[in-house]
Amino acid sequence: TVLRSFDLFQGESTGPSHLKVVGSTLYFIGYSASQGRELWKSNGTPATTVRISDIRPGTESAGIGNLVNFGGRLYFTAFSGTSLGDKIYRVNANATGVEEVAPEVYGVQDLEPATGRLYYLQLVHGPVPGPYLCKLENGVATQLYTFELLPSAAAVAPIELVAAGGGLFLNMRTS
Repeated sequence: TVLRSFDLFQGESTGPSHLKVVGSTLYFIGYSASQGRELWKSNGTPATTVRISDIRPGTESAGIGNLVNFGGRLYFTAFSGTSLGDKIYRVNANATGVEEVAPEVYGVQDLEPATGRLYYLQLVHGPVPGPYLCKLENGVATQLYTFELLPSAAAVAPIELVAAGGGLFLNMRTS
């Protein structure tokens, strides 16, 4: 059964992507020429396959990524076009729209739920630039660790968070 067809855009993959199931709902990123790439949901019928976000109004895409199930709700990162980088969003309680989780947090690179908290990597440009390991717990964002920015020949930076065996691990990269 075809639930929904999506616009094609030459040279770009515009089909549904980043599929994530939370409860009985499938969330995914879908593309339309008039709205760009935004968040959609489906419960398996054409009538319930609908767009639920317009984070970046107009044809610009929100760059949605890092979809995770945290506490039975979908959390993800996206760029509204008005901040200094990707922010953390979640689907609202009745799954009809989305909301910013921590408005003061930007530059988010990765999300990973572990030990009852939502961990994320944040890249900050400012007085103390660098990648930070942070957590979101009970709506409060906390920086846990700062990775020093080193000369490019010795630069080390976290690139991915992975939860396993009751712990949180970091996949690191060095140049």
